Amino acid sequence: MIVRKSEVKDLPALIQLGREFMAETNWNWTFSEENALKSYYTHIVHPECDIIQITDDNGELLGAGMVSIENDFQVENVGDIVEFYVSPRARGTGAGRELLKGMCDWFDENKCVKVFVKATANIGNDAAFINLFKKYGFQVSSVVLVR
Repeated sequence: MIVRKSEVKDLPALIQLGREFMAETNWNWTFSEENALKSYYTHIVHPECDIIQITDDNGELLGAGMVSIENDFQVENVGDIVEFYVSPRARGTGAGRELLKGMCDWFDENKCVKVFVKATANIGNDAAFINLFKKYGFQVSSVVLVR
């Protein structure tokens, strides 16, 4: 498996992964290719954001995570995992671990003192998500409310 930063040439595969993610959630939201394209493109070209992706050895996209740096009110860099998704066909293969490791490396390279992530996909695997992130030092510390 190969973990790397996404590039503009990866947009079609990322769009398809986003479509797959939206189909799996239980939120009943309508996928927007236009909005996904804007969001992915912004994360690829913005200097304080990136998309970290994992592919198999043949280049097929298995998962991706959108990362950003926040320092709105403080000097220190604080990381935010905006999205994290591994395709069902790659779950249980170690792809999630490798993807998260690559994302944590990105935060370390950018000297983030804290990293935040929310489990809000509503796809029924919150326990697996939380267990994976705990292996990389994350702790449950807040509550997310949805209206």
